[in-house]
Amino acid sequence: MHSTDKEDYFRVRFDNDVAIITMCRDENRINGTFVEKINSVLDNILDNPTVKAVVTTGTGRFYSNGLDLQWLNGLGIEEKKRSKLSSGQTCHEVIVLGRRYTAEEALNAGIVQEISAPVELMSKALSWINNNLPKYGYDRKHLQTIKEDIYNDEFQTLMAKL
Repeated sequence: MHSTDKEDYFRVRFDNDVAIITMCRDENRINGTFVEKINSVLDNILDNPTVKAVVTTGTGRFYSNGLDLQWLNGLGIEEKKRSKLSSGQTCHEVIVLGRRYTAEEALNAGIVQEISAPVELMSKALSWINNNLPKYGYDRKHLQTIKEDIYNDEFQTLMAKL
């Protein structure tokens, strides 16, 4: 990453075959600029064929304080309805009510896969990767096709609004 603009939002480092993205903005709110910059970071990581996993972390008090509600209010209802949130109830709580989740609540709602104390984060994440991913990683093209099949409509609709 050579752009200081991206570095204002994200720092990327590598631990062997794992890319570690650190979100560097105070509350790391998700909005159009955030999405644009994280996509650029992920594109750069994708260009590295040795990376088999990505870990995201945040600085400061928040991993992410969630969606930027002012930005979200500018999106159409279709983008909101098609969000990747795990259930209709969770989607309603996040989008309509602006609910904030503790780490435990986010885990129970299926928003995150696992939580960790900050001091254990990297060792726990790297251990999970080593214990759960195939030794030589995934066939990236195959995994990309699966994800595109699952999320393509939502992604295309959202990107058209940015």
